[in-house]
Amino acid sequence: MLKNPQKADEEPKAYAKSQITGELTLKELSRRVASQTTVSRADVSAVIIATVENMIESLRAGDAGGRRTQQQRRGSVKREPRGAFPGRKVSFYHGRDGG
Repeated sequence: MLKNPQKADEEPKAYAKSQITGELTLKELSRRVASQTTVSRADVSAVIIATVENMIESLRAGDAGGRRTQQQRRGSVKREPRGAFPGRKVSFYHGRDGG
């Protein structure tokens, strides 16, 4: 529970906080994709690696889109279960070519 320094007379409130709860490894992702398609895990891994490298290169050059995460944070007097805070979203946007 946190106090709002701008409103010291209010009760402390619980605020949503972004947290990483796990990770998906390349091995696990490629295994999942391979099990859903006719492509081998090695081929899936190669495509994922090439895609990530190209995305990084394009983002550095400024010619790809991007990703923006946003979370609206409103305090709550009581603690809410994890994931109970509304307003979380991830926005993807097009690069110069318009998608």
